[in-house]
Amino acid sequence: MAPLSSGWRGIKANPAAAASLATALAAIISAFVATAALRYTAAQSLSTERQIAVAEQGQVTERFTRAVVQLGDPAPDVRLGGIYALERLARDSPRDHPTVVEVLSAYVRNHVPIAGTPACSETPLNAPPTDVVAALVVLSRRDRKNDNIARLSLDRVCRLNLTDIDLTGTNLTSSDLTGTNLAGANLFRANFAGANLTGANFARAADLENVNLTDANLTRATLVSDRDVLHVNLTRANLTGANLTGLHLVATELTGVILTDANLTDSRLGDDIDLAYLNFGSADLTRANFHWANLTGADLSGAKLLETNLRGADLSGANLSGANLADASLSAIDLTRANLTGANLGGADLQRARLNGADLTGANLAGTEFTVDADPTIKDGLGPGYESANLTDAELTGANLTDANLTGVDLTGATLTGATLTGANLSGAVGVDLTGTVGTPR
Repeated sequence: MAPLSSGWRGIKANPAAAASLATALAAIISAFVATAALRYTAAQSLSTERQIAVAEQGQVTERFTRAVVQLGDPAPDVRLGGIYALERLARDSPRDHPTVVEVLSAYVRNHVPIAGTPACSETPLNAPPTDVVAALVVLSRRDRKNDNIARLSLDRVCRLNLTDIDLTGTNLTSSDLTGTNLAGANLFRANFAGANLTGANFARAADLENVNLTDANLTRATLVSDRDVLHVNLTRANLTGANLTGLHLVATELTGVILTDANLTDSRLGDDIDLAYLNFGSADLTRANFHWANLTGADLSGAKLLETNLRGADLSGANLSGANLADASLSAIDLTRANLTGANLGGADLQRARLNGADLTGANLAGTEFTVDADPTIKDGLGPGYESANLTDAELTGANLTDANLTGVDLTGATLTGATLTGANLSGAVGVDLTGTVGTPR
């Protein structure tokens, strides 16, 4: 103890050392007290934050409950207030956003007649109530990144009329919009990917530019417009039986689209458009414009192509069996190895057409023009090429070539067994084998 006692006596004997020690001890004590205070403050702050969060969540719950109650009010103005209150809630509370989407979707479904019910059949196609329109507008302008698993569903709605409604940028992916009336609606950049639009009416749509209809079901839908329709995506869309009369599609994506029994009368699908391997089975393409289109391997069996413009189009390997191409413009068309069995090409223009290896068994080619009468370098702006159609190795068994103009046509290797050549002009034709043919050509 002596050294300690002597050290303490030394400090006491030295006022400066004593003061320094006191200062150090005071600092240590202050630091300890400050740390303790900080820990206490942090604990209090965390507790306060938790209390605030609980209080805020309670407020959100209260706001949600009050808004939902408003939706059930008989007064339209009160219901509108509830709809817009839910919109504000979804913005303020992203975690409640999916619930709001589901509630408003259900609200729309519950405020229009249900398909298949007597109320549906008795309901005229009028504009939807104001509150239904408001709910749709709120849904269309929501922040979609907060949707999570929420899905806008309008399934089983009856005669939902969205005439002249602005749905710009609306995301209706995978929605059920069967029978929906969208006449006059603004659909600029609307997304209908995967939507069920069976029987939907897009007639007079104000703007269809950049609409996404990928994988959409447009069976028996009406999609007509009196203006050019730009950049529509119809990849793998089902347009079976759809009405596309007079539609002019520009820069449109049609990969894998189904057009069976569709009506494309007077339509135009744009120059150089790629329609390869598409299914047009039995479609009505009367007077449609497919100038320079790529229809390689397309299925046009049974299609109605009366007076259709297929000048310069590529239909090599296409299936045109039973198709009606009467009076169609087929100059410079490529029908190499195409299936034209039983097709009607009566009166069609096949000048400079390529039919190498094509199967024309039983086809009607009566009055068909195969020969260019004018300068091939300037006619129709098609430039130099085959002056007469090329029917090398073509299968013409049983074909009707009555009064057909085959002047200068190359028939090398072509099979004409049973073909009718009454009145046909074979002047200058090459490789003609009349064995087994019927009738007397000129």
